[in-house]
Amino acid sequence: VESYSCKMAGDPKKLYKQLRNEPGTTPYDLEILGPSQIQSPKLNYTIINSPPQVMYSNSIARPISSDDESPIYKTIPRKTLIFLISTLNASFEPDYEFSSCTSQDFSRETNLELVKNAVDSRLLSTMG
Repeated sequence: VESYSCKMAGDPKKLYKQLRNEPGTTPYDLEILGPSQIQSPKLNYTIINSPPQVMYSNSIARPISSDDESPIYKTIPRKTLIFLISTLNASFEPDYEFSSCTSQDFSRETNLELVKNAVDSRLLSTMG
């Protein structure tokens, strides 16, 4: 019988400490995610569906409404971002390294069907 622990050790622990201890940040700061990269096949525009929300970080605290000309972005707690990067590193090592990724490299997609179609079309284009 093998036992497993959810306690961080080794490289994930080093990465967590490095990212957690960046000057001027805390694990509970909200990081702004990048915009959606999935194109709607019927309408041919990038989909960014989100209700009005408030973004907070050490330097930003302003509400975003649909009246703004800029797109509406979603946020993620910094601690969750660190766990996401650690999970990706553990899943794809040694072929890929995600430690230098920022929150802008990720987006929260709300339409599963569009995500599945985007993945399928990219896989088909690489196979054929």
